[in-house]
Amino acid sequence: MAAQSPTLGGSGLRLLLADRRIGVILAAILVTNLGYGMIIPILPIYAKSFGVSYGAIGFLISSFAIARLITDLACRQLVERLGYLRSVTFGVIVVSISSLGNAVAPSFDLAVAARFAAGLGSAVLFTALYGYLLAIARPELLGRTMGLFWGTFGIGSIAGAPIGGLLSHVFGLRAPLFGYAAMSAIAGLGFARIQRREIVIGFAPAPTDAGEATWRSTLRNPVVRTALVSNFASFWTWSAATITLLPLYAHRTLGMTPLAIGGAIALLGTAELFLLYPAGSWSDRVGRRRVLVPGLVSVAVLTAAIPLTGNRAVFYLLLIGIGLGSGLFGASVPSLLGTDGPVHSRAIAGYRFVGDLGFVLAPLSCAWLAGRSGFGWAYVLAAAPLLIAAVLVIRMPAATR
Repeated sequence: MAAQSPTLGGSGLRLLLADRRIGVILAAILVTNLGYGMIIPILPIYAKSFGVSYGAIGFLISSFAIARLITDLACRQLVERLGYLRSVTFGVIVVSISSLGNAVAPSFDLAVAARFAAGLGSAVLFTALYGYLLAIARPELLGRTMGLFWGTFGIGSIAGAPIGGLLSHVFGLRAPLFGYAAMSAIAGLGFARIQRREIVIGFAPAPTDAGEATWRSTLRNPVVRTALVSNFASFWTWSAATITLLPLYAHRTLGMTPLAIGGAIALLGTAELFLLYPAGSWSDRVGRRRVLVPGLVSVAVLTAAIPLTGNRAVFYLLLIGIGLGSGLFGASVPSLLGTDGPVHSRAIAGYRFVGDLGFVLAPLSCAWLAGRSGFGWAYVLAAAPLLIAAVLVIRMPAATR
């Protein structure tokens, strides 16, 4: 891992914020994720309002990631043709239109179809954002760059979750979906305006595969393998434990309203945000492993303990602990790809693919298990991949830790 330059200790954040290219990325992720955060507290309950099973609820949530999963590997070519900024604009407009369709869907099947279409737009959006960020990030600031990126992502979720809960409380379950559509449209119009002013970020510095690079050689790299497994695990646990099981568990077992659930998710996100940027800085200074392992293990243990709670106070304390643990590994996991040299497009495509694979499989598996065997085993299943990722992190070559 590249050592931190001593001249960057106090100025790293200022250097990042002064880069207009990074500013464009942060604006996109803040606005779109504010809308996305609005639907987190209500999406499983909204699906349940159609009178479907827990398994069907998991399918609606997974449909978003299924769409991304089947397009992740192809998105790179589309983004290369459109350019980064045009791709971001295209992606958020598709998300906006699809979310509007979801809000007015008269049946569960049409709601799933609209959620699937939103996933297609999201695949283009995040391929452009994430690939460009890795391309322009300074190696000695990589952890902090990712911490700032995911911190902005978290701010959107934190602010959006209670807003979504409040909207659903006042205007009904579909109101946050209208809000998501509106926020995505605002982001799309904003980037279209930037294009008209010709402040266009091209695809020129994007990573490309060396002539001899293959999937086999890419996956042979132990750091890339660790990054892929860790990303799979983090998406698996997030989509299962937070997006799928938490609203259902809190609503059914603890009697919490969507408004209270939104507040609980905001509490988790606030705790994560508290450590996200500092943890990225620590990983730049002391190595990824020393920050990743405590985060992965602590989140796994605390997630598995959630169904053991019988009251809201303990539930909130566990969410705070999970948020702090997530903050430890939230910036370090994506930083792994840039730790061992130049980032090739196959590594980025694979990284996104396995993350969405976890997002697809986890809600389906854990929601089904919750309906069959209860929340206890479902939360254990939600947490287990994090421990596997921790083992791989420990076994990484010493030079890249």
